[in-house]
Amino acid sequence: MRNQFIFGGVDITGPHLHTIYPHGYTDTLPFATMGSGSLVAMPVFESRYREELIKKAEGIQLVTEYSMIWVVEAMLVSQNR
Repeated sequence: MRNQFIFGGVDITGPHLHTIYPHGYTDTLPFATMGSGSLVAMPVFESRYREELIKKAEGIQLVTEYSMIWVVEAMLVSQNR
């Protein structure tokens, strides 16, 4: 079984995002993508992410757009099987 995780949280120092990869490597990043949709998602985050994106509405919009891209990609992949 190969598991990978993205964990996020907020404490008194601000938001934090951590990843755990299947081989045990961990990382702390400003944004992260994993799984079958990560190759599609990464360009979206790389082009649109910025440090001041802490504003909740902008972050929600970015994740919503990524989610829509992921759904379309998943449907295309499932149709080609």
